[in-house]
Amino acid sequence: MKKITMLMAFALLAGRAGAQSNSSTVAQTGNNNEAYIEQVGEQNTASQIQKGNLNQASILQSGRANTAMQQQQGRSNTASILMREAFQTTAIQIQKGNYNLATVEQGGAIASGIAKQYQTGNHNTATVHQINWQTDAYQEQIGNYNRASSAQGNISAGQISRQYQYGDHNEASIAQARFDQYALQRQEGNHNKASVNQYYDSNESEQYQYGDYNEATVTQLYSGVNKALQVQRGNHNMAFIDQDAAFSNTATQRQRGNRNQAEITQGYYNEATQTQEGDNNEARIAQGDENEAWQYQTGNNNSAVTQQSRGNSSTITQVGNGNSATVIQ
Repeated sequence: MKKITMLMAFALLAGRAGAQSNSSTVAQTGNNNEAYIEQVGEQNTASQIQKGNLNQASILQSGRANTAMQQQQGRSNTASILMREAFQTTAIQIQKGNYNLATVEQGGAIASGIAKQYQTGNHNTATVHQINWQTDAYQEQIGNYNRASSAQGNISAGQISRQYQYGDHNEASIAQARFDQYALQRQEGNHNKASVNQYYDSNESEQYQYGDYNEATVTQLYSGVNKALQVQRGNHNMAFIDQDAAFSNTATQRQRGNRNQAEITQGYYNEATQTQEGDNNEARIAQGDENEAWQYQTGNNNSAVTQQSRGNSSTITQVGNGNSATVIQ
């Protein structure tokens, strides 16, 4: 039995006459699909296309000149878009597969926000939460049981997030609060975890994971103008960058191999680079202010530790196996 639910236009006339020029379209092919559209305001556009069975789609728009589009192909997918008092905001959700979940919430004083979610596979979950203006989120999932979340604009505006997941059971999260934040996460493999937490102004983070069971974390909570790059190729690698109470730092971590560990903690105006090629290597850098540190490891079971207070420079290069080096400045 085919079930078709269509709400073509919902208008609230608050003290003035005339239509509010909203438009909506629903097209359904299959059985027991559910589609719901509610529009309050003017010049809003909504469209829903469902092909398959037992899919659910909902769009709630309030504000002016917003655009929402949902496409579902498969079985038991769920998609929801909520636009609260928005202006010129766009949300797109495309699902191909089964049992996928996509959620977009755009509200508060949001204007010119963009959220795009693309899911191909089964049991994937994607979430975008946007507040304030000029926020931009993109999520792409190809595989199964992946999870991606992006929260933008709780305090200020101008955030960009990009999340790409290709594989199974990957987890990616981005949280951005203030002006001019940028974060990118790319996962190719299985069971990887990546997280970025940016609070202050003008921070940039990029995370790339190629392999399985890798973990990468960037923290930039109470600081600004920091840059972080993490690249992992292999399996079971761990990389951590902490620019929590820092300003104007640059941190780079590159890992190629298995079971490597890298950690960088920075204060103000520091530069740090860690490169690991091999297996079971450990590298740690802790910096105060205005320091430079480089660590290069090629081989297996090496250990490098650098601790700096202020205005120092250090380089550690290890080629071989089982080496240990510590520098305290």
